[in-house]
Amino acid sequence: MLCKSLRMTGEMSPVEVWARLNSARHNAAKERIHFLSSIECALLYAVDNGLLQANHPQLTQVNKVGFSL
Repeated sequence: MLCKSLRMTGEMSPVEVWARLNSARHNAAKERIHFLSSIECALLYAVDNGLLQANHPQLTQVNKVGFSL
């Protein structure tokens, strides 16, 4: 089922994005699945889109989590 704003405008509101993310985290926790935090997701997005260098020192922890899955 699509969110109301996604159906109407083709975009999700920040509240809908947060609600979906929160729901996914809750479901992942029930099944003991590691779910990337929103900060990890934002950093990985920045690397994928060339906004940050992949070898940036502060990304060490994110890389450890991502590769340990």
